[in-house]
Amino acid sequence: MILPIDKTEVPSAMNHEARLLSCIALDALQGEEHGCFRKAKALGVSEESFYKVLHRRMWIAAENMDGRYDELTMAIWMRDHEEGFDPEGLIQDLTEVLNSCETTFWFDHWLEVVLETQAKREYRHIGMEITELATKGATTEEMADVLEKKPKGVMASTGLVNKDATARAATQRILALKNSGKNFLGLSTGIDQWDQTLYGLRECTLNIVGARPGLGKTSIALQVALNIALQNQRVHFWSCEMSPEQLHFKLALSHSHTDWKKAKDGMLGAEQLRNFEYAANAIAAMPIEIPKETNITTKMVAGLLHKDIAMNTRENRPKLVIIDYLQLMIPTNKALKRDQQIEEMSRDLKNLALDTGVPILLLAQINRDAEKENRNPRPSDLRGSGAIEQDADSITFLHTKNGDDPMSLRLIVAKNREDSTGECVVTFNKRISKIY
Repeated sequence: MILPIDKTEVPSAMNHEARLLSCIALDALQGEEHGCFRKAKALGVSEESFYKVLHRRMWIAAENMDGRYDELTMAIWMRDHEEGFDPEGLIQDLTEVLNSCETTFWFDHWLEVVLETQAKREYRHIGMEITELATKGATTEEMADVLEKKPKGVMASTGLVNKDATARAATQRILALKNSGKNFLGLSTGIDQWDQTLYGLRECTLNIVGARPGLGKTSIALQVALNIALQNQRVHFWSCEMSPEQLHFKLALSHSHTDWKKAKDGMLGAEQLRNFEYAANAIAAMPIEIPKETNITTKMVAGLLHKDIAMNTRENRPKLVIIDYLQLMIPTNKALKRDQQIEEMSRDLKNLALDTGVPILLLAQINRDAEKENRNPRPSDLRGSGAIEQDADSITFLHTKNGDDPMSLRLIVAKNREDSTGECVVTFNKRISKIY
């Protein structure tokens, strides 16, 4: 697309770009290869975040190197992987960039400026697109579509921990528990017995719900999302196996108590159809946000959440992230063994919950051992890696035993870092996707 000539200066922050790259090199030199680099990637830094060509090439090199970011290693990588690249004077240029700061203390500030400047460039580009459409006689609707584009660059909000603030928060937590009238402080799942054992879905926690296929993982996750949305609190719901339309349909079934078999067989009456339509419209207005992507990576989840938090007030930030489910997520490093991939994704999600304070409800598959042996599942039954058990703050299994009522479902809290473990029995009506 050829855009109109714009004589205004392109927003850039090349000094800050250099210092950001220098921080990553310093981090590696001190043995912390993934600290600054991981945070930058989680907040959405990419090659597009850099205005200067050399800085873009350095970022690409850093993404493809194994924890070493010194000028010699980077120069060799760029020489071997970039076509038509002239290495003359390269090491001197790289040295100048990588030595542009002596400490990572101001890393958060430089990161913030780089991302904000990237957003300004993208807004400028959007404005140029609008101008071009207007000169070509486009409709206002077509121009509105362009205006809806969100810039990838956002202003990151980071800072050091204030110990006095954490002390006050610890005291306030006890007072809030005393004044709440309930014995837990986390988000309510809407299933009372589960809440009492689980202590609610607490801030900064990674909560696992594990089960065999068909036992209701997605249904219970949707019910939790619906319960929180009914309190006008925002939820991000990521699904690796269902489209937004399919999830919306299941939510409407549950919310309207519509029997799926009757709906499938064309047996719904006029009043039942009206109830379903009312529920579907009500859910469309609820703050449950379902991304279209199904090839999900931890980087995508982290990027959207960090951007959302940066662009909203504390009151309007997402209160819960739900992912359905872990073993279907796309690993960042496909060269690793499967258990190592699962370990990396599990750790990334735990770090995300800690960094943002937003609890994560992560669904996961378990192996067949408990089913074969007719016993309760154990954390070691989670498919993929023992790291899931280590990272999780809570693990709840959905389970049925031979001889159980066909509509009964056991919720077994097998791990609970801040409270007790236990078991409760609920009723699961699969035909309306609802747990009682």
